[in-house]
Amino acid sequence: MTRTRSGLPLPCPRRRRFLAQAAAMAGPALVGFPAWSQGQSNPVKLVVGYPPGGITDTIGRLMADKLKDELKRPVIVENRPGAGGRVGAASFRRLAPDGEWLMLGTDSLMVHAPLVFRSLPFDVQQDFTPVSQVAEFPYAWATGTVPRVADFAQYVAWIKANPSKAAFGHPAPGSAPHFFGLMLGEKIGVPMTPVPYQGGAPMLAAVAGGQVSAGMNAVASDMLEMHRSGRTRIVAVTGDKRVAQLPDVPSIVELGYPSVPRGWAALYLPAKAPRVVGEQYAAAVTAVLARPEVQERLARFGLDARGSTPAALSALMKADAAAWTPIIEASGFKLDA
Repeated sequence: MTRTRSGLPLPCPRRRRFLAQAAAMAGPALVGFPAWSQGQSNPVKLVVGYPPGGITDTIGRLMADKLKDELKRPVIVENRPGAGGRVGAASFRRLAPDGEWLMLGTDSLMVHAPLVFRSLPFDVQQDFTPVSQVAEFPYAWATGTVPRVADFAQYVAWIKANPSKAAFGHPAPGSAPHFFGLMLGEKIGVPMTPVPYQGGAPMLAAVAGGQVSAGMNAVASDMLEMHRSGRTRIVAVTGDKRVAQLPDVPSIVELGYPSVPRGWAALYLPAKAPRVVGEQYAAAVTAVLARPEVQERLARFGLDARGSTPAALSALMKADAAAWTPIIEASGFKLDA
């Protein structure tokens, strides 16, 4: 048997090949996350550009809590709220791509904002490294007390009879509900007047109180709670299929109208992060989202657990931008800041 200078036997050729393959497989982990391979416990910081308590913050905290088990290190949420997530994104782009920082982005921030704002302090294609989608959701069209209708057909008949009252609420200027409402009014044949509110809660209160004829927002916990209480009625959801939380509510495509892409939340690394780092984070996210308790928790908020590869998230961003561009351009709506 061949021996080394120290007298130890050399592995047989088959064992040498196995060791080489194992080293190749372990290599990316050692290169991507040296702190992990050395057993250190440096926390990963997850930047959430929205205030505590909202749905995006809730998603971030759920992911942080569960990712720590997969990553074997703490994950801490760092809220950097302001300007619909743009403050957090602007600060995140300056961070080092060392695997220590993640950001939770949304379709509103990563797709709509570049189409709505004349200038942004970041470039969504150049300043962030896609990791994985986390959750997705449809949007819901809800009516309140004026008009008090049983379904979408009755709502359409009412606004056609009362076009001067065809105002709808949405949670923020330049949001997906803002543009979908405009597009829907065009397809119905009645110009809809958008009325912005500072978030979903005041918008729903206005719908319930009859200040606007309808309102649109993500199918999330507050929309579901108001619907189930009877204060508002969800008469349609976006997409081409019904949602599990609202099995009796038809989809907008089912009703004969065009839809828009589903909303989503996703994780990002800073620009120029090594590809292997993103792939390992994506694998960890996939493992978290496979847990039944995580799926059930997200479902309670009206969200579907949805992971992806980094490449699939990048493709989703481009596809959504292509779908939204003609809708937003047709509205003529632009914002400076």
